[in-house]
Amino acid sequence: MDVTPLAKWLKISTTPWPPDYFRLVGLEIGEGTAADIEARVFERMELLRNYQLKYPEQVTEGMNLLAQAMVCLCDSAQRTKYERSLGLRRPEAPKETPKPSNLPIAKLVTESQSQISHEIDLTQEDSLLVARQVQTAFDQVENAASVALQRIDNAPKDPRRLPCQKRSFLRRLIRLLRQFQAMLQLSARRSFEEKQTRMLQYTCTQINQAWTHPFWPQIEWAGQGDRLLSITKILSRFPSLDYLVANQLQDINRDITQTLRTLEGQLQAEEIEYQRLRQKRRARSKFRRRIRQTLWEPELLWRAASLLILGITLTRWMFSK
Repeated sequence: MDVTPLAKWLKISTTPWPPDYFRLVGLEIGEGTAADIEARVFERMELLRNYQLKYPEQVTEGMNLLAQAMVCLCDSAQRTKYERSLGLRRPEAPKETPKPSNLPIAKLVTESQSQISHEIDLTQEDSLLVARQVQTAFDQVENAASVALQRIDNAPKDPRRLPCQKRSFLRRLIRLLRQFQAMLQLSARRSFEEKQTRMLQYTCTQINQAWTHPFWPQIEWAGQGDRLLSITKILSRFPSLDYLVANQLQDINRDITQTLRTLEGQLQAEEIEYQRLRQKRRARSKFRRRIRQTLWEPELLWRAASLLILGITLTRWMFSK
């Protein structure tokens, strides 16, 4: 691919390529704040969109590089690591000796006090994956994903309830992915309104909650191999999906369609397993009901005893000859 037009639009040289993130946004290494970098990235993205129809490959390459640059340079930890890879060493601030304070020393928080105050009942189907409860846990605990997964693992292993919980789990995820797909289709028509933007942000937040983590292997995305979490992280810095080019929208929409098919197949398998367990439970209940009916009705018990005695008598008579 010829990157000469792209370098000309961004006013940078073609050697070396790809350029470093600072030169890509028009800054020297180590310059610029997060707000300044974000504004420069949006300005260059708007510039590249003017050449989208005539140079689709170059525009896609430029959009991807700018998005990566913004994600890297707007995060302090990633930016420090990236600057060190470029050979920039920032002087460390001198360590200050803490001054003694006359204020009372705060008590340490015990393990029991650091638990989630809003209890999540994983044994109830309706409250298993309620978004509000998961969000509360996410706000109160640093690593909500591990807490949620640990609670799912420690939940009572009742085979009569697990399929029902997992079917509800899958249905919620499928509904959210379909909503996300509808938002992408609306964005492709360039009719993205404020209400639709808020709905997209809500959908992205719900999909990225801790309860979706067991399904990450089924939510793989084609193209660069990014997952939904990475896509949402990039989208959260844009005012709308209009900053994505048509090729990116088509790729994401195709990946969501494939994910829906995978999850719907899992849902059908869970439905079949649930029906099998239900029929097995009914057969056991019918057998137990007959046993109880026999024990509680003396007439049936006498009939069974008489048949047993008759069989023993006939056996002895046959072997006595």
